[in-house]
Amino acid sequence: MQSDWANLPTDVLSLIYDRLPVASDCVQFMAVCRSWRCMKKDGKYKRARLTTPMVFVSERKENTWNAYDFVNNQVLGFQLKLPKTRFCGSSNGWIITVDNFVVTLRNPQYDVKGRTERPSIIRLPPLKPQINGQIRGYAKAHSDYFVIKATMSADPISNSKDCIVMVLYEPLSQLAFIRLGKDTRWTYIDKHGDEIYLWIKDALLIEDKIYAVDSRSRLWAFESTSKSTVDVQLVATGIADRPQKMYLVGSKKKGLLMIYRFSEYRRFTRESRKFRIYELSSNDEWIEKNDLGDIALFVGDNDSVSVVASMHSRCQSNCIYFVNDNDGIQCQHTFDDFGVYNVKSQSVTKPARLRNPVKRTRYPPFMFQPIVYM
Repeated sequence: MQSDWANLPTDVLSLIYDRLPVASDCVQFMAVCRSWRCMKKDGKYKRARLTTPMVFVSERKENTWNAYDFVNNQVLGFQLKLPKTRFCGSSNGWIITVDNFVVTLRNPQYDVKGRTERPSIIRLPPLKPQINGQIRGYAKAHSDYFVIKATMSADPISNSKDCIVMVLYEPLSQLAFIRLGKDTRWTYIDKHGDEIYLWIKDALLIEDKIYAVDSRSRLWAFESTSKSTVDVQLVATGIADRPQKMYLVGSKKKGLLMIYRFSEYRRFTRESRKFRIYELSSNDEWIEKNDLGDIALFVGDNDSVSVVASMHSRCQSNCIYFVNDNDGIQCQHTFDDFGVYNVKSQSVTKPARLRNPVKRTRYPPFMFQPIVYM
């Protein structure tokens, strides 16, 4: 006799869900079927927990993305319905897209969980930086890649008064931000006195401050004091190396980390072979680290994430999980530059079940960190 898992009573499902030890198990619970996802609509579960990030890969079907558990090397049983556009970031359970200079915040989890009581799409005012005519024409021709990367400081629904959205934009990789519920247009951080802020490689938001690292690995802190004034502080001077990619990661155990990513380019391929890790010391100096301990990092176009590996089933400690990320307008390579970098052995492995789906896609995969309620 075949079991009817989809029609298990709600009280039985609740007993199962209450005994799940970690957040990643909750994601797999929701992936079983729609009735299991909708089980939590009664509002009983209020404590939000972040899982380890998952990877979403474009499916042949229109506007469909398949979910993969990066850590456990598993195909998950649910899909997202999202437009086939360029994703320039994921943060606080939301995905950030850009289309024709308009930045849009999307929360796909409401659709996944059957939660429809709150809006899942927020469109921000269009970006209009002061750039000259020649650059403006260039930017218009490549408007989907005008935003290099985007992030935000809080959930724009539950914490709308504290939510700041920040973007890095072309053609000189500069910063702009907008405060939801307070601003009607973007603030552009491009110059302060004689210092011009360009070639920013990555940035993150910690409360109401923006921390940004430039191409010389100098660390800057920007804090908005009014609509027209931004306080600027040089936090740390740079170091000599010049990698292809740089990431800033906030870690409760390690403080602020800067990650260097070194890649090799061949015809139609890019392959990341080495990462270097720097920690901001108490003296505001970058100190190279050769061991992350019980920490795992997740880097890409998403918010760079730090987790305690032992708190997540099968998550590898002292490792960096990475996916293909934005290489700019001239990107001509495939999207299979992903894997797990072991800091101790300095080696890269690729989860087997992700290889073929990623290789056959026409769109870059993106990393997304779901929020579950327990």
